[in-house]
Amino acid sequence: ANYDNPPAVVMTDFDTLVMQPLDPVLDDFIADDTAAIAFGVSPPADGPGPFITTSPTAQPVTTPTAPPPTSAPIAAIPPGNTVDMGLVLLKPDANLAANITDAFMNTAYDPVDGWDSSGVGNFNGSLGAQGILTHYFQNVEPDKVKILDHCTYGNDHSGDCLDKPDGEVAVGKISTCGAPWTCPDLSGLAPAEKAKCE
Repeated sequence: ANYDNPPAVVMTDFDTLVMQPLDPVLDDFIADDTAAIAFGVSPPADGPGPFITTSPTAQPVTTPTAPPPTSAPIAAIPPGNTVDMGLVLLKPDANLAANITDAFMNTAYDPVDGWDSSGVGNFNGSLGAQGILTHYFQNVEPDKVKILDHCTYGNDHSGDCLDKPDGEVAVGKISTCGAPWTCPDLSGLAPAEKAKCE
C-alpha cells in the first residue's frame, strides 16, 4: 500500500465511536470535487448560542430561529453553530493546511468580537481547532466545506438526535452520556437521553 497521497484523511475526537463503516460518506466526499473538508455542525446551545451577537463592533451575526435540518446535508455552517470535531474528513492539501495555519497564527481574536471581528467566538474550543475551523469555513472559504448530517455522523444522543434510530447512526459521541469506563451518574439526564445512554 502507498500512503504518500491518500485521497482523504479521517480524524476523530476522543469521545467518538465509529459504529458503522464510513465507506459511503468517504466515497461521497472524495467524489465531491468542490469539498476540501467535511464535518458535522454542532447545533446551537440553549440560550443565546456560542456566537457573540451583542458586541457593537462585531459584524452582524444572525442566530437561526430553528436548528438546521438534520435529515439532509446543508451547504454551509449556519450562524450560531460550530464545527463538530467528532468526525472530520479532510483531503490532503498543503495549501489549505498552510492557509488555515496562517489564519490561526495571524487572525486577530478578541474575547468580545471573536475571530477577525466576525462574532465567531466565546464558546468552549473557540481558541483551538474548533474555533478557527468554524471561522475559516464560515467566513473565508465556505464553498470548500461539505456539511455532514449531525445525527448520523456525530450523534450525541440528545436534543434533535434522540429520534434517530440507532441503526442509522454511523458515528456516535459519548459526551452526553459520559465515558462508560467511569460509570457516570445518569440521573441528571432527561429520561429520553438516559434511555439512549443506557
